[in-house]
Amino acid sequence: VGDFTSYNGTARNRIARLNADGSLDASFNPGSGASGTVRTTALQPDGKIIIGGIFTSYNGTPRNRVARLLIATEWTGNTNTDWNDAANWSSGVVPTLTDSVIIPTTPTGGNMPTVNIAGAEVLAITIETGATVTITDGNALTVDGTLTNEGTLNVNNNGSLVQTTGSTLAGSGTFNVQRQGATGQRFNFWSSPITSQSGVPGTSYSYDSNASTQDDTDDSPSDPGWNSYNGAMVPGVGYAGNGGGLATFNGTVNNGDVDVPLVFHAFD
Repeated sequence: VGDFTSYNGTARNRIARLNADGSLDASFNPGSGASGTVRTTALQPDGKIIIGGIFTSYNGTPRNRVARLLIATEWTGNTNTDWNDAANWSSGVVPTLTDSVIIPTTPTGGNMPTVNIAGAEVLAITIETGATVTITDGNALTVDGTLTNEGTLNVNNNGSLVQTTGSTLAGSGTFNVQRQGATGQRFNFWSSPITSQSGVPGTSYSYDSNASTQDDTDDSPSDPGWNSYNGAMVPGVGYAGNGGGLATFNGTVNNGDVDVPLVFHAFD
């Protein structure tokens, strides 16, 4: 630490980490760094770094003279695509709910991560432009803090992306979520995992309680409350679709509270 703004030609504002041979450790990225001189530092047992000095902000966030840095673990993909392989992470440890991680545009090993366990979890994750994360069938990734997606996040059928209470979304990347409707079933029931969707897979219906009656004689071929529907799927609302097959939803994933009005219709 000190008052420098670069190390060996690479921008580093007042803090940098070096390898044993004195070269810059590129896996340690302190962002835009401190706004003024850093005079002292301390490494905590959990890997976080305390810095002190005469700065008034760090990485654009106001911090007067003392700050604690949440250092991200970077995906290297040195061995394979396995998220749960410690050799694929710059820290040499598989991240947990206390870790922030970065999926870089170009991992040193060239492999992009595949989440192949049901219990993968991180504090925060940044997917850089051009990077891809895939959550496979039956597995899940839990994010407790900020999910920043500038690349692509794929959630395969039966896979799950879980954001805990207070988790936020950022970035303008792509989300692809697959869901499988059962072929040969009379109806499949759908709800969109993203903020908007062009329509329900197959022939679809929506229910209007005000059009429904207690008179069974008008229920042929169906209750008049059920109407053909080809509009967009609204988050939090369920739809009946007469058709199966694999559907891919593209957009921004739903997050936070979703308010849906309930309808009560009293028959005479």
